[in-house]
Amino acid sequence: MTSQSRYKVWGGSLVVIALIVWAMIAFVRSGVENQVVSQGELAVPVTEADWIAGNASSTVTLVEYSDFQCPACASYHPVVKKLLEEKGENFRLVYRHFPLISIHMNADLAAKAAEAAGKQGKFWQMSDKLFTTQVEWSTDRAAVTKFTAYAAELGLDTKQFASDLEDRIISKKINDDYKGGRDAGVLGTPTFFLNGKQIQNPQSYEAFAALIDEANTLSNATSTAQ
Repeated sequence: MTSQSRYKVWGGSLVVIALIVWAMIAFVRSGVENQVVSQGELAVPVTEADWIAGNASSTVTLVEYSDFQCPACASYHPVVKKLLEEKGENFRLVYRHFPLISIHMNADLAAKAAEAAGKQGKFWQMSDKLFTTQVEWSTDRAAVTKFTAYAAELGLDTKQFASDLEDRIISKKINDDYKGGRDAGVLGTPTFFLNGKQIQNPQSYEAFAALIDEANTLSNATSTAQ
């Protein structure tokens, strides 16, 4: 065999090896992606413990894992709020806690404040207040004072609110939300699941609205086919 022929054989072998390696990497990536999606589907089923806004009977479900002290979550808050205002009949929003306590000192307390307000029927109102005032309390070591003031502004019984902040059931609810998020592959906030599948965070209201519309179209087509 000539040296030129040997080079051709070696070159061909390297190409084959490269293709095999590429195929193995693609297979592994595919497996990881499928695993995340299937795990996400396990986290999405809605229960009586969930906070739901929009059309509770909709077949389109948007689950948000969020942290009240997270700046990115605060930036998405008006987008999600507008979605509910303009397309609330077309989907249901499920809010779940994912406080990043290692970097956000008041995230867990803020989640408790929302839950405590929820026991008096004002979860969504307190959530809105927490996001819109985030810069006021994020680094406040006495944030509970501000949260109690917010509760008073919302017309809540502040004594009950203070007591509920210490409620172990509330703590368990927050921890369960966080664990469910971790099991679903959530690594940061905000993370959204649309009908059981994690989605890339849309970069605008229009992009988010388009995803909701697409999910509705698919849902309606499926219902018609059945």
